[in-house]
Amino acid sequence: MTLADLAEWYVLGGLCSRCAHKGWIDRWEIARRFGRRTIIVTLLPKLRCTACGNDRGNTLRTGRIKR
Repeated sequence: MTLADLAEWYVLGGLCSRCAHKGWIDRWEIARRFGRRTIIVTLLPKLRCTACGNDRGNTLRTGRIKR
């Protein structure tokens, strides 16, 4: 699945494997930086926790906002 495949009402979130910090990811900025056709799972190695700085084993989550 690519960023372009996500419906507009879906959001991306990250979860840190070390400290369990959760945060939202600006999917539009990611699309601008890496391209809309970027496969979402290829972003996993690029995730870095904003709380503790961990960059290993972090995961992505998707959610749906109210339309």
